[in-house]
Amino acid sequence: MQRISRIYFASLEVLWAAALIGLPLTTFPLFASRMSAVVAPFSAGPILLILALWLLPTLVLRKKRLPIEAWPLLVFVIVALLSSAAAFFVEVPTLKGKSLFDQELRAFITLGIGLGFYLVCASWPQDIPRLRKSLQWIHIGGALMVLWALSQVIYIITQAESYPAWLLNIQRYLVIKPSHFFFRGERTSGLAYEASWFAHQLATLYLPLWLSATFQRKSVFNFRLLGLSFENILLVAGLAEFMMSSPRVSLLSLMLMLVLLIVFFNVWLVRKITRFITSRQQRTPSRLLRFGLPLGISIILLAGYILIFLGAIYFISQRDSRLELLVNKPPSWQEIKGLLRLDEITIIIVAARLAFLERVIYWLTGWRIFNDFPWLGVGLGNAGFFFTLKVPSVGWSSYEIRNVINVLPGLPNIKSFWVRLLAESGIVGFYVFAGWYYLMGKSSRLLRHSLDPTNKIIALAGLLSLVAFLSEGFSIDSFAMPYLWVITGLLSAASMAYRNNLKLEKQEVGLK
Repeated sequence: MQRISRIYFASLEVLWAAALIGLPLTTFPLFASRMSAVVAPFSAGPILLILALWLLPTLVLRKKRLPIEAWPLLVFVIVALLSSAAAFFVEVPTLKGKSLFDQELRAFITLGIGLGFYLVCASWPQDIPRLRKSLQWIHIGGALMVLWALSQVIYIITQAESYPAWLLNIQRYLVIKPSHFFFRGERTSGLAYEASWFAHQLATLYLPLWLSATFQRKSVFNFRLLGLSFENILLVAGLAEFMMSSPRVSLLSLMLMLVLLIVFFNVWLVRKITRFITSRQQRTPSRLLRFGLPLGISIILLAGYILIFLGAIYFISQRDSRLELLVNKPPSWQEIKGLLRLDEITIIIVAARLAFLERVIYWLTGWRIFNDFPWLGVGLGNAGFFFTLKVPSVGWSSYEIRNVINVLPGLPNIKSFWVRLLAESGIVGFYVFAGWYYLMGKSSRLLRHSLDPTNKIIALAGLLSLVAFLSEGFSIDSFAMPYLWVITGLLSAASMAYRNNLKLEKQEVGLK
């Protein structure tokens, strides 16, 4: 029995390592062909095996407890079920011969995949050694992704006519890519389906981890190369390839992460400068000096940050024609006021001028669906049925929108996670999911008090990922994308272990 037990847990460890190393593979051909889905991550296979072979049996036998952070997600599943059941009592338009039941089943499968990622990541590595090893597996997978994307960087820089045949042959076994990848290869896409997915996985998982380790000068590896940690090297290479993917929404995500890091750095720097100046005073500093000096230093630093930010936008716009439109034709003050009021006409005008019309059309369609079904939405996966009724009239002038409605076999989607939540689960589902999101932020804040380096890396990385996904949620709309679930799962696991340690310490102090 002991030998069987060792083989059993060794097999689970192999599956866990394979799942984390394989995270860069977003459209694994074997799974995509079986599921007839574009989002088909390789890691879903090992994760679902761990779920079936280990997590579900241990939960049934009550040998395992879920973190408190998991319960709001389970409540969200209940709300989604209620919303989807209520959809059968609503007059749902027919479109492309699709069945209401089939659409909801596909949607719940993707939700199940995402939930499986979260539950396994929140349950398997609930101690420091496992968490540290988990981060190492993720970094190894990230390193392989960065090395693979290096071939695309070389292709772009050298302006080669085509990729090597051997590389394309290997790629066909790893990931499905759209046909335009081979004709418009000026953007890095790594091992993801397309460039925007590559930017998404970097912004939501890898860059938060590498930024967190670098910012706090910590690492889950012991070796150094010329004084640089493995995470430092991956951060530099990852940022370069991220920029060469020409992101727009993900660029905003990166900026939000950098703003958060700047705030943390600014607080530390202001305190240090203030302490240095006041310590040189021979008398006790006045109240004006104690409060005015930090404010003045903060204003000076803020002005410097704004100049750096504007310079970065201008530099990037020289390479990205879409960002160049924003620099050359920025919205007027009147348009900015209209955008803040969510005026639909202003939003469409500005989006059209900035070559962003189609994406905004998807969002506005979802918003209109939510306006008609505000409480529970139209049920998971059902927004596409209402697309032709709710799409703004200007959308019919777009070739892409007409192609989505009339040519492609699948139902149109909202292309925004946040708008999809509103349209398909209503304000109730959105509120429950937002509550889980807030709870994850609280867990990150708690974990930052830990003295363990691994916990500190996960705590800050989790917070950075949550901030990034505020923007990323306007770029993707699938529950099956694993990156948010992985980082929040690890954050939940680390927070649960930290809370348990605090309880043990309090009990020991009480006994003494």
